[in-house]
Amino acid sequence: EDPVHYKKLSEKLEEILQQFADQWDELVEALRAFTREVQAGRQGDPTGTGLKLETEVPFFELLAEEAGLGDSPPAEALTRLADATVELVEHLGQEIRLVDFWRTAEAQRRLRGWIVDFLDDNDLVPFEAQEKCADRIVELARNRHIWLTQ
Repeated sequence: EDPVHYKKLSEKLEEILQQFADQWDELVEALRAFTREVQAGRQGDPTGTGLKLETEVPFFELLAEEAGLGDSPPAEALTRLADATVELVEHLGQEIRLVDFWRTAEAQRRLRGWIVDFLDDNDLVPFEAQEKCADRIVELARNRHIWLTQ
């Protein structure tokens, strides 16, 4: 449902396991804290851009990862990406609301093409990464269908 978020959690878990490899008591405590964090889910907008947590933030983080923005990108890059994310998510929501969208290969192909054009027109990700990014966006839209169509 949220690949970038879960990738970060996976990396944090690996870090905990390596850090406390032979220190069992500390490992148990660190894993308990980690479990509480996972159960709590996302807390607020980690981007600081005012994006909607359930719908826009996962797409923003996917685009930021694909664009290679890193951990502390300039404010104008965040704003530009946030604005593009809002437009992207709005379009995704409109498209996937169509009856039987996920059963219609042609509709999915058109959406994927629109996404590639959108990424290119807005210069959001490098050209060579646009098709892969479009595939990831479509997959994320499929996984977040319920939130996108509310």
